[in-house]
Amino acid sequence: MIFLDTSYSIAFFVNGEENHDRAVEIAKIIKNGEKIISKLVVAETITVLKKKLETKDIIKIYDTLKDFTTAEDSHLFMKHSNIL
Repeated sequence: MIFLDTSYSIAFFVNGEENHDRAVEIAKIIKNGEKIISKLVVAETITVLKKKLETKDIIKIYDTLKDFTTAEDSHLFMKHSNIL
C-alpha cells in the first residue's frame, strides 16, 4: 500500500513543479500498487491546485484521486482544531 501525500500529488499533476519529472518516474514504479490517500490530503491538494490550474483540470484530478482508497482522517482534524 502506498500513501500519497500532497507534495507528491502536486508535483505529479503540475507540469511546472520542481519535482514533476521525479513524480512521474515514481508513478511508473507504483503504478500497480494499491494507493491510499486521506480526505485531508485530497482537500489540501485541491486547494493548492486552485492556484495553479484551471477548474476543468482540477475536476479531472479530483476524479482520479477519489478512485484511490481513501483514509478517513477528518476526525483527527476536528479533534485537534482547537490548536489552530
